[in-house]
Amino acid sequence: MEKDRLRTTIVSPYPLGKKNIGGVQEYIISLKPELVRKGCEITLVGPSIKNRSDNLADETLGISLPISMSNTNYKGGVSLNLLRARNIMRRTDPDILWFHDPYASVLNTMTLLSGLGFLKNGTSTDAVFHAYTSNLTWANKRIREVGNLSGIIRFISGRIEGRAAVSPPPAELWSRVNKEDVREYEILPNPIDTEFFTPNGSIFEDWGENGSKILLFAGRHDKRKRLCDVVDALGILIRAGTKLELKVTGYGDETENVKKQLVRLGLKDFVQFLGLLSKEDLAKAYRTVGKKQGLFVAPSDDGEAHNRTISEARASGGLVIATDIAGHRFSYGEEVIFGEMAKPADPEDLAAKIKAQLSLPEETQDVRRALGVDFVRNNFSLPVVAQKVVLHHEKLLARRSIARKGKLSSSGDIFVR
Repeated sequence: MEKDRLRTTIVSPYPLGKKNIGGVQEYIISLKPELVRKGCEITLVGPSIKNRSDNLADETLGISLPISMSNTNYKGGVSLNLLRARNIMRRTDPDILWFHDPYASVLNTMTLLSGLGFLKNGTSTDAVFHAYTSNLTWANKRIREVGNLSGIIRFISGRIEGRAAVSPPPAELWSRVNKEDVREYEILPNPIDTEFFTPNGSIFEDWGENGSKILLFAGRHDKRKRLCDVVDALGILIRAGTKLELKVTGYGDETENVKKQLVRLGLKDFVQFLGLLSKEDLAKAYRTVGKKQGLFVAPSDDGEAHNRTISEARASGGLVIATDIAGHRFSYGEEVIFGEMAKPADPEDLAAKIKAQLSLPEETQDVRRALGVDFVRNNFSLPVVAQKVVLHHEKLLARRSIARKGKLSSSGDIFVR
């Protein structure tokens, strides 16, 4: 390895497979090539998966097992193999050991931090928090559940120097949970591949052939995503004479409930379920919304840290209507530019905001689309986020270097091995 390259070992709590990846994995996998272009030496660490050929991790630690905490179910890495962690640290010899959602897979986090202690040279440690809820009780309950594992949280918190979050809401949440100053948290937003999600490219030509405007929903079908509100808003608008058709991607626990809702409201013929789309077809769907003067709808009522789909739709030239919740505000931008946000869990207000956007003059819609593309490119594109990450990590290394020279107190604010 070249000594002048920033060696970064990125740790995912979730499997880094090629299929069915979530937001954290997308962040890590998409950012790696851009960080390499910035001159970094990148190693990805994640749990092993059944099909090794599908694993994008360079090093594996632990096996992926179902984990359930505070009514949240996911697969995370579980390992106490200190020897393997020690060998990973020796092989990668990182300048930065960068954890994503470190409390999601605490045994892996603890094991790697313990393995790091065997290295003689200095390595800075950093963590970026993705998870968010407005319910502080939920967050504290989750921490208590993890904390029951022999004080692991205190061990982890005391050995991670850097703090970051994908947007201000999770920074505020986790700084309160960890009893820290929110100003210590760097904002490193979800990176968006604006060369892939672009207004230029093919569209679904048969969408809206009967003159209907397109509404698009993309995401998991769970309660907090509030697909049911989009259906109710669709019914309000159709009964008022607006020609609309709703395209729904994804699946989840609420899929069947929503289908029953459609039958009950007599809306089945106005909605098409597309299932889980490939990345290429999702980009095509976003572009179709833009080219055919439709709307991408993000109706969640909580749990969004930085809604990736809003940014992807915008980058692809689509107009967006989103509910007014903390995580959406960060990715939505100024309402005076992009239009008023809708009240969460309020189908009537959502319908009114959808109608207002669709009723705008075509020239105004075109301006908003162009501004939306620029907004994402200037704030969330891969080069922009990668540069933020590099600068954040260089700052951590500079602080460590000063501390090692004895110019900072050893009060515990910075962990130095």
